[in-house]
Amino acid sequence: MPAASPAVAEPILELKFGQVGIANLKLFVNDAQALQAELAAKVAAAPQLFGRAPLVLDLSRDSPLLNAPDGDNSEPTLTARIGRSMADAGVRVAVGRSDELRRPYQSARDDASDPRVVHLGIDLFVEPGMMVHAPIAGMVHDSGTSKSALGFGPAVVLRHQTGDGTAFFTLYGHLDREAPIVCPPGRVVAPGAQLGRIGTPDVNGGWTPHLHFQIIVDLLGLGRRFPGMGRLTQRDAWRELCPNPNRVLGIPVLS
Repeated sequence: MPAASPAVAEPILELKFGQVGIANLKLFVNDAQALQAELAAKVAAAPQLFGRAPLVLDLSRDSPLLNAPDGDNSEPTLTARIGRSMADAGVRVAVGRSDELRRPYQSARDDASDPRVVHLGIDLFVEPGMMVHAPIAGMVHDSGTSKSALGFGPAVVLRHQTGDGTAFFTLYGHLDREAPIVCPPGRVVAPGAQLGRIGTPDVNGGWTPHLHFQIIVDLLGLGRRFPGMGRLTQRDAWRELCPNPNRVLGIPVLS
């Protein structure tokens, strides 16, 4: 058993403001409400580093941010647009909502008639290179790098358990190349342990630099390949499988 990773002294910034098509979704769901309550109780306290609340971005399919006159939402154009919004608001962190209906995410395996549009986690937009810390104790269940365009890029999945021994998972996507190296499966992590840094677009799957944070009740055998977007026809099921991440992050503007 690897030794527990020591908690870091630096403030826990990111987490205080803290893709696979599934044809037949099977549920192995415990009491999601009880789980969320226990998650909130487990969160390590961390100082608030900003005088202002983070900016909440509208990333829905009809968002003005994604429907600019130039129609270009590719990297680096969208990154510059989000950066300007953050600068205008005077913030260092911007947030993308969980359960938001977004533009369709499709891979070659997806059914175009029932695309994935429901965002299953919370996005935290920050400068690339910023460190991500574990919000609660756990063990690395899976880690690695997706080579798919607009995938998670380097990602880490932690396994946790409730007081009665029930397992649940947290997923951290769009990290840097070092994250899977410093987080091999089996590594024990303490609250505040370093997991990796926010990746640049050439590494993180081609996205504006951000952390995708997701809570998962059951991985359905998918590990780090668990989807970050779900089908609208299965929205209620995904809500049960992926409880609201803000129960851990505690972002006031999303409460």
